[in-house]
Amino acid sequence: FRATLQKKGFFEGEYGKNAITFTVDFENTTGKAVRAFDGALVFTDLLGNEIISAKLAINDPIDQGQKLTWEGKLDFNQFIAAHGNLRNAEIQNTKTVFVLKRVLFQDGEVKEF
Repeated sequence: FRATLQKKGFFEGEYGKNAITFTVDFENTTGKAVRAFDGALVFTDLLGNEIISAKLAINDPIDQGQKLTWEGKLDFNQFIAAHGNLRNAEIQNTKTVFVLKRVLFQDGEVKEF
C-alpha cells in the first residue's frame, strides 16, 4: 500500500476535545482486490524522522490499483510533544508512510507482514 497525505487540519471541540484531522489516500499496490487492512500510519519530517505514528484498521474494499480516500483524526493532547509537532508541521514538510501489518483480500486470503 502507498499512503499520501492530502490534507491536515485542526478541530477545536467543546471542553478541550480537540483533534488533529487528516485526509490520506491509500493506493492498493498488492496486485489483488482487498477487503480490509490494518497497520500503522507514520508521519515524518522531510528527512524521515518520525513525528508520530498511529495504528489504524480500514474495513473498506479497494480494487487492485485503485485508491481509497480516508479521513481520520488523532485526539490532541497539548501536553504530548509529538501531538504539538504534528499539529504545527506544514503539510509540505510532512511525509506519510503506511506500515502494513495485515491484509484481507477479497478472495478470503489473509496475509501478515
